Amino acid sequence: MNEQKNGIYINGKEQALEILKLMTPAERSRILSSINSKNPTLANELKQNSINFKDIEEYSMDAYKVIFTRVKPEVLGLALKNTQTTFQKNVLKSAPRDYAETAFKTLMLNIPASKNETIIRAKKLIVSELSQINQ
Repeated sequence: MNEQKNGIYINGKEQALEILKLMTPAERSRILSSINSKNPTLANELKQNSINFKDIEEYSMDAYKVIFTRVKPEVLGLALKNTQTTFQKNVLKSAPRDYAETAFKTLMLNIPASKNETIIRAKKLIVSELSQINQ
């Protein structure tokens, strides 16, 4: 109560999201299934917003086939930066040849540190698309 008098507002949902983002996908799934039994709407919202870019390697190549129709290859190329080489190869092998070639060219670009925000935005877009597919 003292916090309310001082005007401090604690956003529990945001804190929960930060914690969920730190968990492994298996741990996150277990927690979200518990929440789902009591509040399915909240569980769905947390599930969509707790996906982070580390999780993209957990998705099947079928999910990426949908990404190829929704996201420009340049964006995917940027998003694949700083991921494991084997993962990059698997994603690009799944893509149509022209798409993969364009994404690969972007992936190989030397992006200066000052443009790191572009890579982060690309990763967020891919995560957003994957979370929509996962619903």
